Amino acid sequence: MMYDLLKDFDPQKIIKANSLPEETECLQIIKKKNINFNDIAKLLNSESSTVLEAMALESRNKTLKRFGRTVSLYTPIYLSSECVNSCIYCSFNHNNQLERKTLSFDELEKECIEIKKFGFDSILLVSGESKKHAPVDYLNECIKIAKKHFSYTALEIYPVDFEDYQLFKQSGVDGVTLYQETYNETLYPKYHLRGPKTDFKYRIGTMERAGKAQIKKLNIGALLGLNDWKEETLYLIFHLQFLKKHFWESELAVSFPRIRKHAGSFNPPFPVTDQQLVKMMLVMRLFDETLGLLISTRENAAFRNSLLKLGITSMSAGSKTSPGGHIGAESQTQFEISDDRTPLQIQEYLAAQGYEPVYKDWEQGI
Repeated sequence: MMYDLLKDFDPQKIIKANSLPEETECLQIIKKKNINFNDIAKLLNSESSTVLEAMALESRNKTLKRFGRTVSLYTPIYLSSECVNSCIYCSFNHNNQLERKTLSFDELEKECIEIKKFGFDSILLVSGESKKHAPVDYLNECIKIAKKHFSYTALEIYPVDFEDYQLFKQSGVDGVTLYQETYNETLYPKYHLRGPKTDFKYRIGTMERAGKAQIKKLNIGALLGLNDWKEETLYLIFHLQFLKKHFWESELAVSFPRIRKHAGSFNPPFPVTDQQLVKMMLVMRLFDETLGLLISTRENAAFRNSLLKLGITSMSAGSKTSPGGHIGAESQTQFEISDDRTPLQIQEYLAAQGYEPVYKDWEQGI
């Protein structure tokens, strides 16, 4: 259903129709209770520093109102670096000659125990896209192992069928993260040359299947650098509106991954600046004050610190982007970490800024 609706959505038309916004109008939009796509395009197109400052202040106020001075901390566990796709921007690309690894259940158990030492109670299980090396049964067993150690367990894996998400839900999965990479169907095949990931339609329907399976938290994103950032912002909000309408019981979140240096060599054709990423995040908060906004260790410490007071509600800490990284059995990484602070250092920084770091997402009984 999402795919059918998306075909009739033209973000570039909206962006061009609102290309010369007036500062006064933008300042009025910021105070509106509900903003539409034309409003969003005006804010994205505005080059006024006054408008940007007003957006930041309103975003901060909305975030404090909804989330208080809390920031959720999580860390990923990479289960497998095996992948059958040929995505030209990713080091896990099937064609890249690198050391591949899939964790055994015993290694996963050790990873969980090591991570637990830092106080984490929220984990993200990540895997490359290979059903041969990380089949559904394997992933389901990984969920059960992680669930013994963490109250909140989320998945960032290849798209699966509705019945598989039902199985994962029964085993304790609380959240699903999946990036469409780019919502532009024309550009999509230029980046995804071979493998199951070439199926744009199946991938765009992933969160529908997860939502129907009553997964508690749905986290979407676009890989920033593959397409015009304004266009991707409008696409993401279109997707969020769809999910809010059809799966209102699920909590929604957005991540902002930018392409980073990795084992391959790929220069993003649409590089996104710090200010553009900030504006993207601010617009998301103005669109919906209940959204979770996540930022990972792809970004450096100084930039992540600056985002803290602008609307971010969750950030990764102590990340390792290779299977076995937490127990010292590292293979090649998916991308380089930019914020290499320890979880304790991040916790201390948050506390110094008057924020409470939260290692646990929620109680199952709530």
